[in-house]
Amino acid sequence: MMSGIFNLSKNGKRLVVIMFSISVITVIAAYLYYEQANRLEDPRAIPIARMYERYNKHIYNNDFYKVIAVLDSMEAAYGQIDHYQESYEIGVICTDRAAAYLTMALYNTADQAEKAGYLAIADRNLNRSLDYYEKFELKFKDMDAPALIAAISADFSFLTEKREKIIGKRAGIIETAVQEINRRKSVAYTNLGIVKRHQLDTESAIECYQMALELWPENHSAKSNLNVLLGGEPLRRNFIQKLFPPDKDQ
Repeated sequence: MMSGIFNLSKNGKRLVVIMFSISVITVIAAYLYYEQANRLEDPRAIPIARMYERYNKHIYNNDFYKVIAVLDSMEAAYGQIDHYQESYEIGVICTDRAAAYLTMALYNTADQAEKAGYLAIADRNLNRSLDYYEKFELKFKDMDAPALIAAISADFSFLTEKREKIIGKRAGIIETAVQEINRRKSVAYTNLGIVKRHQLDTESAIECYQMALELWPENHSAKSNLNVLLGGEPLRRNFIQKLFPPDKDQ
C-alpha cells in the first residue's frame, strides 16, 4: 500500500523534501533579493537568510539531521526577534522540519520504534505549523496595506535609515503571505494526512486530505493520497507538474 502512495524514483527522498520546502525557499529567496535590490531587508533577518545556503546544501545531500539542525537554528533566531515570534515563517519552518522527519520515517529506517518516533515528531510540528498559520491569518487577514504598515511600525522602531521603505517591504511580504496562507495550510494538512496514514489512523488521514483540498482544490498530492485511501489509484503527473501546479502563480 505504501508503495502505491509513494511511487518515487531513486531521487524520491530528495524530491519529497524539496517539494515541501518550496515555501521556505520562497521566503529566504525574497530576503536575498531585497539585499541585492537597494538593501531594504530587515537587517535582523539577514543571518537567517544566510542559513538557507547551508539548508540547501544539506537538502541536496539528503542529510536530514543537518537539515533539521539548520531549521532549528532558524527558528531559534526568529524567536529572538519580537516581530517574528508568531510569524508565518516559523510555521513554514515547522512544516519543513516535519517533512524531514517524515522522509526519515519512510525511507531512512527499518526500525519500527524509530519510525513511530519520527512520525510523532512530524505530527507535532505540523500541528504547530497550522497553529502559527491560523494565528498569523487571524492577526493580519483584514488589514489593507496602510493598516499593515501601522500594525508593524513599532516592531521596526530601532531603524534609523530607510525605515519607511523597509517597513513597506515587510508589509508587502505579509500581505502576500496572507494571500497564500490557505495553500500553506493545505500543504501542512497533506503532510499530516501522510503521517496519520502511516500511524494507521485512516479516518484522520482522510479528514486531513479533505481539509487540504478545501483549502487548495488543486493540491495534487492530497487528491492522489485521498484517492488511494478511498480505494482508487494514485494520480500521475510528470516531474514539472509536481513542482509547478497549474495555479501556482495565482
